[in-house]
Amino acid sequence: MKQECPLSAGLLRGAAVACLALITAAPAWATTDIVYFGSHGVVGAGAGGPPQEPPPGSPPNGIFLAHFDDVTGKLTAIGQTVDLEHPTWIADNPEKPIIYSVNQLGDASNQQGEVVAYKINLPAGNLTEIGRVKSGGRGTTYVSFDPVTQTVFTANYASGQVTAIAVKPDGSLGEVTSASQNYGHGPLAQRQSSPHAHSALIDPSHRFVLVPDLGADRVFVYRFNDADRTLSAGDPPFEQFDPASGPRHLIFYPGGKFVYVNTELTAEIDVLSWDANTGHLTLVQKLSTVLPSFKGYRSGAEIALSPDSRHLYASNRSDGTVEVYAVNSATGKLTEIQRIPAEGTNPWSFAIDPTGHWLLVTDEGSNSVVVLKIDPHSGKLSATGETMTMRHPVSATIVPG
Repeated sequence: MKQECPLSAGLLRGAAVACLALITAAPAWATTDIVYFGSHGVVGAGAGGPPQEPPPGSPPNGIFLAHFDDVTGKLTAIGQTVDLEHPTWIADNPEKPIIYSVNQLGDASNQQGEVVAYKINLPAGNLTEIGRVKSGGRGTTYVSFDPVTQTVFTANYASGQVTAIAVKPDGSLGEVTSASQNYGHGPLAQRQSSPHAHSALIDPSHRFVLVPDLGADRVFVYRFNDADRTLSAGDPPFEQFDPASGPRHLIFYPGGKFVYVNTELTAEIDVLSWDANTGHLTLVQKLSTVLPSFKGYRSGAEIALSPDSRHLYASNRSDGTVEVYAVNSATGKLTEIQRIPAEGTNPWSFAIDPTGHWLLVTDEGSNSVVVLKIDPHSGKLSATGETMTMRHPVSATIVPG
């Protein structure tokens, strides 16, 4: 964690000197954030498909570690910290030095995916495994953690299931407490022949879990009972999206009055109002994240709000760009204010640091992580020239130092 020396006007000179010496002697990483990167491994997927299974005898894959200076924007690679076959998505526990990673097994087999818990060894950030559980589905592509109900939620892409996993008081994982099966399919036989749960996130009231499903063109709404950590169908059980749109990820506006959903197959963002009393979604706005002149393959990737929620960011694998939108706090509607190159190919995801000054893009296709600077007033992005080489980065999780 960052070391601070609370000097005051009345502090004795000797104590001040000792405190200054403590700061001066602190290693460089003691004043930086820790970043964990999920990856696809030795064989990348390319836009529009799950990762391929690596061939037998391939080098080990795992979670990669870097240190990030949130004053200068400097990203320093530390290297692979643990071996894990397909750690594509990682969630942190904000109350304890613990992260939860998926192991995306079973995309091309009947093998169940996993969720693995790791203790963060501070201050350097290397990891120690403290347990793993089967996810209850195949192709576990997404994990989120709710500190209020102490529950981990997973989206299982290959089998189309969402699961809840109890978290123990020490932060380690219990067993799957509930598993619900999505249903339906879309018109694109190659991508939508069955349901494909792509993410799962609890709403701010902690009474519903929303699950975008790429295969069914739906966002499923599940009621969540925190007493026994069980999921049950909402009423209605889902919000239907446009055919062949492929809902991917979602985020809630603070307080939960709006929900933003990006679609992978049409590269759009749907703005919806959210009624936490009834579990109803209502479309407010739909906008494309690609230019009208774009004629290629569409592939929306990631969305996130700035820490102050004044701006929304989206990465687009279609044309290798990142878009910036101003958010209307009264209506939830978005207005595009910028689009810039992601400084690499196939920008799978990104993370915004807690200060709101930096955006780290995982350019999976070019094996790189790129740091973009955020203007905290306008929300606009600018290139920094800061790049880190990494094998097929997919996601980034920043743990404040």
